[in-house]
Amino acid sequence: MKLKLTLTLAALLCFAGYSPAQTITNATKLDDIIGELGGMTNFAVEPYATYAPKAPEKWGGGVLLAYDVNPQDSLQVGIALGLDWLGSFSLVSGNVSLSAPFHPMPSTLKTLTISPFVLVGIATPYSGDGHFNGTAATVEDIGAYLRFGHAFGGQFNIGAWYGQWTGVWPYDVKRYHMFAGWQHGF
Repeated sequence: MKLKLTLTLAALLCFAGYSPAQTITNATKLDDIIGELGGMTNFAVEPYATYAPKAPEKWGGGVLLAYDVNPQDSLQVGIALGLDWLGSFSLVSGNVSLSAPFHPMPSTLKTLTISPFVLVGIATPYSGDGHFNGTAATVEDIGAYLRFGHAFGGQFNIGAWYGQWTGVWPYDVKRYHMFAGWQHGF
C-alpha cells in the first residue's frame, strides 16, 4: 500500500511539473499543484478494457495517464502511468511510448489522425494474496489509435493494442486492450 501511495504521489508531482525532490509542506502547495493540473497541456486519459485469453482471469481493465514530452506531429515521445486490473491481479507501471501520427486525409478531415505506437515499461504487480507484491515486471505493447473531433479543448480517440507482461507468472500471457479516451495538446 505504501508503494502504491508513493507511486501515485510521484506521478501527480511529475505531471504537475514539480520535481520529486520538492516536498509538500502545507495546503498552499497542494492548492498550487491542483491549479497546475487544471492548466496542463499535452496529456491523455485512456481507460481501457483488457482481454487475456490464457490468464487465470480473462477480463479486466485499467487506465493509462499519459504525458507527451515531445508534442510534434511527426514523432511523439510520451511517459505514462498505467494501472491495470485483471481479476485478483493488478499492476502499476511506469511507461515510455513512441508514436508516429499521420493524417490519412489531410485536405478533407484535418482533425482525423492515425497514430501507431509502441509502449514499454517497468511495473510492480499486486495480487489479493500478496504473492506478487514488490516484484519487478515489464510491459511490452504495440498498437494504434484514431484521434478525431474537438471537445473541451482536446480530441477524442479510440484504439487498440496488443502486448505482454513478463515477470508475473501465471499472467505472463498475451493480452489485448481496447480503449476510448480524450487527449489535450497532443
